[in-house]
Amino acid sequence: MTLPERLAHLPDRKRRELERVAAILFDEFDDALKTKLSMKGKRGRILKLILFGSYARGDWVEDRKSGYRSDYDVLVVVNYDSFAEQHEAWEKAAERF
Repeated sequence: MTLPERLAHLPDRKRRELERVAAILFDEFDDALKTKLSMKGKRGRILKLILFGSYARGDWVEDRKSGYRSDYDVLVVVNYDSFAEQHEAWEKAAERF
């Protein structure tokens, strides 16, 4: 199953938002590799992004009256534990959302 098929249950706007989230995560991870992480002598990679929670299930909430919106739950899988623990890269990504 291709990525577009996996996200077919989402409206176009949500798919575009998730594409932007993925691009930001990859950008910030790549930037972090160029600095501190590169000193580790390991080639870090994002292996996969997993969408879970309400958007994956198809029961997300957007209540215009109260302003409540479900957030995206994304698990980033990397090839080494040390890269998962690099909070700076993930914090920079979160700031861009």
